[in-house]
Amino acid sequence: MARKQKIDRSSGMVPLTTLEIGLETVVVDNSNSESSSDQMMQAGVMLYKSESGILLIITFTNQDTISTFDFTKYLHRGEIAIGFAEAFYACGIQQRQNTRQNIIKGLKHFFNFIDDFERANSELAPIASLKQITTSLLNAFVEWLNNRKCSLGKNKGHPSSDNTKSNRLTPVRGVITWLKQNRSAKMASDCEIPYNPWPGRARRTIAKSVLPKSTQQLLERACLEEIDEIWGEFEHGLKLIEQALPQLPSKEQVANLDDLADCLAYIKRYYNGLTPSLEHNLKHNDYKLFRAIVRQHGGAEKINRYLCPTVRRLVPFILFITSRTFGNIDSILLMGRNCIYDHPIFPNRKILKWYKPRANQYNKRSYSARSRRNDSVLVIVERVLAMTEVLVDAVKTAEQKKRLFIYYTRTGEANSFENGSSCGTLSNALSDFFHKHNLPKINPSQLRVTGSDRVDELTHGDIYARKTALNHEHVQTTQDFYTSDGIRQRNSERIATLQGEYVNWIRSKGSLDPRVVSKDIKDLSPEQVELIASGQHVTTTGFICKDPLDSPQPEQPKGKVCSAWLGCFTCSNSIIVLDANTLARLLQLVVHQRNFA
Repeated sequence: MARKQKIDRSSGMVPLTTLEIGLETVVVDNSNSESSSDQMMQAGVMLYKSESGILLIITFTNQDTISTFDFTKYLHRGEIAIGFAEAFYACGIQQRQNTRQNIIKGLKHFFNFIDDFERANSELAPIASLKQITTSLLNAFVEWLNNRKCSLGKNKGHPSSDNTKSNRLTPVRGVITWLKQNRSAKMASDCEIPYNPWPGRARRTIAKSVLPKSTQQLLERACLEEIDEIWGEFEHGLKLIEQALPQLPSKEQVANLDDLADCLAYIKRYYNGLTPSLEHNLKHNDYKLFRAIVRQHGGAEKINRYLCPTVRRLVPFILFITSRTFGNIDSILLMGRNCIYDHPIFPNRKILKWYKPRANQYNKRSYSARSRRNDSVLVIVERVLAMTEVLVDAVKTAEQKKRLFIYYTRTGEANSFENGSSCGTLSNALSDFFHKHNLPKINPSQLRVTGSDRVDELTHGDIYARKTALNHEHVQTTQDFYTSDGIRQRNSERIATLQGEYVNWIRSKGSLDPRVVSKDIKDLSPEQVELIASGQHVTTTGFICKDPLDSPQPEQPKGKVCSAWLGCFTCSNSIIVLDANTLARLLQLVVHQRNFA
């Protein structure tokens, strides 16, 4: 249904309005040009008259390419087809191509449902008007999704999962919402889509697997080893080029390129620092370079180690940055070159910032600007910037020029990861990396959920800390999609511990266990232990006093209760029992003092 193509200025299709084909909806038409070929370049929803009939095309423009989605086969739905096309354009204009494809899949299921609904209810009028989309029809769509079964994969023949059904309903929800807000006069007054037809689906989702600490440590160690090796070779290449470039003769005067420094300098001067492909060498009769690369220097792959990175040599950088930032692998691959910013408050820190298209927001991490260690994320990003600088002018589109991760291909072209982690070339490179370092096969998306699990463990279950670390807008997103089995187990243990404390509190009538007091506090008489355990020596600041009638504080008479407010912090009689309630009171006092100051 969708295709991505170069702009075609030879199109002879004639734009129409909906009135010309008997529809009452006004179609978006951003074209003011008289040339029909120019109109094809305009973004929007348009009807066209061609030799094969009427076409309904949605067009998204992006630099020198256009993406088109063909809604022609839904034109028999009349107003619904055009309304959905308009809503799809409005919702998809800020989205990536992959997201648009997912929206189209959801809308396709809705149109298939309408076909099945009409066949099952042949006595009803054909559904072709937006006013016919009512709450009952949308409820029927949900029921239709419930009855669908998987047609592919290992679950073939089984009912679709709740997540699958939700993914098919969500695009329809977005389109219906847009139509109700922007085409309310054409919509039925009774048009409510179910809010959450499958409650608790996230809890039924199989938890994402977390990498063991040992595996993550081995992975990061392997990444750093390769990063140091790759960076060392690249720096060595820069030094060789710097030494040989001033003495390099003209292209015609070069006798041979058997010396590595001369070969690298030759490529730098006459090929912009990029090893030309075999076809290019043969086409331009540059046989001396071809012979030197193959016979003397081990081939183009080894020469490229000193000039620019390939996909395989970017893998350790990608994995390490993903592991340390807890970032989504797809958004990490699309990280921009201008990703490092000055911190607005702390001059000794820098901010690493990258865009996450699916969430339509920026993710941020703050790092020390002073650290030049080889495991500093900022240092590693700076190395990638330096290594890929030579490739910026070689990529095809303006969007690719903005990418941090650009790689050189065997065909002599520069490319980036526009399709995210689904890139087959990246999958092969990852497999090679894991095999080389004897690591289990790791999905890069596991690094994000592993980071979430580590934060939960360090913060003792603080879900807001996890939300912040994962750059989520809502806590519910963190809870639903990044709760591992380990987090669930720790949460259950905390609840069990808390319930146990409730039971002990009720059984002891609110007093401390004397065994705990005598264990934590030394040199106390049995009478003092009983008084402390019963709570009679608790002060208002949260401390427990060894003997409030015998205060060592100045100007406190013997035999009377001590009145030295806040003197407990420096008093030798002060006792802190290792009890959760006592520590909580002390921490609360610190907060109150800070707020009062």
